[in-house]
This record gives sequence, C-alpha cells and structure tokens, in this order.
Amino acid sequence: GAAVGLDPRALALFAPEDILEVSAPNAAARAEFFEPVLQAALAGPQVRPRVERAPPPPLPEVPEAPEEERVRSPEEITAEKKREEDALRRLRMQLRFVVEQVTLERKWKLFVTMLGDDELPGLRRCATSLGIDALDVCLLLSGIDSGRFKTLASFEQGVADMVRGVCTYFEREIEVRESPEDSVAAGAGDYSVVESRRIISKARAMEDFFSEKLACVDATLAAECEAIVARRAKEALAGPSGHVAAPTRPTRQQRGEVSDALLRADPEAAARLIRAEKRAAMLANAGIDDSDNEGGQEGNTEEGRGAATEAAAE
Repeated sequence: GAAVGLDPRALALFAPEDILEVSAPNAAARAEFFEPVLQAALAGPQVRPRVERAPPPPLPEVPEAPEEERVRSPEEITAEKKREEDALRRLRMQLRFVVEQVTLERKWKLFVTMLGDDELPGLRRCATSLGIDALDVCLLLSGIDSGRFKTLASFEQGVADMVRGVCTYFEREIEVRESPEDSVAAGAGDYSVVESRRIISKARAMEDFFSEKLACVDATLAAECEAIVARRAKEALAGPSGHVAAPTRPTRQQRGEVSDALLRADPEAAARLIRAEKRAAMLANAGIDDSDNEGGQEGNTEEGRGAATEAAAE
C-alpha cells in the first residue's frame, strides 16, 4: 500500500526490503513526541553557576612622550623678547615709583645719599664684613636703572642689605663707645649714642615703609619677571647646542708660561733675521764669499737675532 501512487521508475531504484510503509501517528504518539519539548519549555532556562573571574592586572603606567620641540621663527623670537622687555620695563617703573615715594619723605633723608667714610668712617668696611654692599636709596635707584635689580625679590634683598648694613654699623659703634657713666658718649662720627639708636629705629621704620609699598607691586608681573630672569640665566649657561658650556682652558699667557720677552719680540726683526739666514745659505751653496757684507747683516739683524733667540728659548 505504501507504493501506491508512486512512480514505478522511482520504485525500481530500491529493493523491496528497502521500501517501508509509514502510517500517520496517533494522538498518543504525538503526545509522547512533544512531551519532552513541553517540559523543557515549562522548566525555563537552565541557571548556570556564576564563575567569579579574577580582575585583570593593571596596565603598566607609561610616561607621556615629550612634546616635540618646535623651532621658532625669528619673528616669534623677536616678539617674545619684546614682551619680556615690556614686562621688565613695567616692573622697573613700579620699583622707581616706590623709591620716589621714599625720597619724598623728609624723615628718610639720612638714607637717601650715601654717607661717605668722612662722615661715617668704616661703614663700607662694616658692610663688606657682612658680605653685602653698602647701599643707600640713591644706589637702589641706580640699581634699578642699571639692571641690577631685575626682580622684586632682588630689590627687596637690596633694601634688606641696606638696612642691615646701617643698623649693624651703628650697633657696633654703640657697643664700643657706650659707657655706663656717660649715656651720651660720642658715637659714630658726629652722632651720639642716642642719635645712633634713633637712626637704627628710622632704618627699621624705613624697611617697613618699603615693605608696605612693595606689597602693592603687581604679583603676576613680579612672578613673570622672575621666570624671565631665571630662563635667561639658564640660557646664558647653555651653549649654542643647548648643552651647558664647559669652562675654557687657560692659555699659556694666562698661566704665566709665556715670558714678557717673547711678547715684546719684534716680528719684523725676526723676519729680517730669517731672510738673512736664507740668503747666507744660498750664497754658501753657490760658493760666494759674503764676508764683506757679513758685518752689515749682523748689525742689521742683531735685534732680530736677540728676539728670535728668546722666542726659540721659550
């Protein structure tokens, strides 16, 4: 019955035992087939145990690559230098304004002009013993103009050195000249001990006055000038290739290995001596007697012989 309706030519390809008859499944067979599928659908997904994985190792920290140095054009270098000079000029103007305010105060008149050794003998020597320069207000102003004080910190140090030198000088004079019996004994120069103490007090007060006025200087401008001066100092120590320039070796003259006789040798006289010796050698090779002219040559080249002999000895 299974072969009913099939093409006889197709049936001829199979043996009779290979031809099977399949009947339609009944309800029980269908239920048996779909029961596992339904049970699996109702059971839901299978929950698998969660495996805790170890955290990955941290990545190594790699330093950032340095930025490639860009070669600046001459125009950029000129513009930057102009900006730096403008910043330094503005700082000088502010420092000059502070110094002018000090000079306008009559109570600081004593410190405006440098006191010489005639009026205060030993003031410079006292400052030198402290490792500082003997300064006054005018010298501070001159230091601003000459470029000695290019930063606010250097100017503040100059003010501190000035006050320190004056106070130390009068304090030493008071210690030497003060006596218990005479409280008005002669002090430094024409100043008594009492006047010396007043000068010390005025110097301290002037330092406070400077500090108050310098506090009004633009902090951003002061920091910019500090950076400019530091960078220029670093560039001054570096050579053209950017490396720190090595100290040059002293010459023989600087080491004192060259005598003054060699330095004062006449090059023209030495040249005449060499020409005369060459001429004598040529005449000797030619068999010509030059004895008649020998005295004249020796007289003309005596100075050159002496210079050349000293040069050869050196």
